[in-house]
Amino acid sequence: MNNDRLYIYKEIKDKIISYSTINLPQEACGLLVGQDNWMSQFIEMENVFHSKYRFEMEPNALMRVINWLERQKMNLLGIMHSHPAGGEKPSQEDIERYYYPQTAMIICSMGLNNDWKVSSYQIRCQKAFPIQLDVIENQINYNKKGDGEN
Repeated sequence: MNNDRLYIYKEIKDKIISYSTINLPQEACGLLVGQDNWMSQFIEMENVFHSKYRFEMEPNALMRVINWLERQKMNLLGIMHSHPAGGEKPSQEDIERYYYPQTAMIICSMGLNNDWKVSSYQIRCQKAFPIQLDVIENQINYNKKGDGEN
């Protein structure tokens, strides 16, 4: 993963927000997959803690998805979880328990006006570094060159 910028299609961002809303008041979690720096699919995962303040994916389910990604020649680009109680930045516990340094940490956080924000971070040396997350409006009519032609 190139560390300075990620791209996400609006429909994928909307799925993240919808899944985070459905899981209230618990933290939701899932995986963002694609190729290069383009997140083209969101895979919902169960939070086995069923907690408002922490998450963990069931290890066997996570391994099944990773094996499927390898067969599909896709990459795990981000691990998402929500912060329904607010806070768009990773908590210290988030940072300490992040075991995938090659992937982005994606946080879907509840704002003051009950609106959701999706943020992206790279975790290195027990610190969180923001990653630019560009939202692309239309997955069907947008190519990676950015010229709108397929």
